[in-house]
Formats: sequence, C-alpha cells, structure tokens
Amino acid sequence: LAMDWIVNYDGANMTLTEVDKIIQRYALAVLYYSTQGKSWKHQLKFLSDKNVCEWKGFDFFNDCTGVLECNKEGNVVQLELWNENLTGTIPSEL
Repeated sequence: LAMDWIVNYDGANMTLTEVDKIIQRYALAVLYYSTQGKSWKHQLKFLSDKNVCEWKGFDFFNDCTGVLECNKEGNVVQLELWNENLTGTIPSEL
C-alpha cells in the first residue's frame, strides 16, 4: 500500500535525486498503513503532499501530535502519536 501511494498518489513531486526524502515518506506511509491510519483520531496531514515535517496536528488539549521535530536536513527526529487510536504493529521500516 505504501509503495503504491508513493508511486501513484503522492503529490509531493519529488525527483529520484531526493532518495532520502522518498525513503522517509515511504517509512511514514508504511507506519500509517500498518497502524490503520484511516482510523486515527486525527489524520495529521499524513499522506498529504506536504513536507513530512508538516505531518502534524493538535489534539483536544492543543498539544502537538504527529511529526514533532525534524533536524536541519529535514529528517524526522521526533514522532508522537499517543492517543491516536493506533492498532497494528510498528513496521520494521522505522
């Protein structure tokens, strides 16, 4: 599912020179699909065409959830998905 999304539906329009970004999007898409992302409490912009560093939202208490932090290279370094009703397994891609 994640690879199908990357190849056929991802609107980020990345090029093959952006391999690290493609791998990161793929890993987060695998997480989304393997934990029933459509059933999450908040969709958090996951699988959107936005940069993965923007895949976040705010919960009922106005606390940020999703991708909380990226480093200067744009790599996700902190991800928080508590209280999102995740079910399934954490994929090995992470």
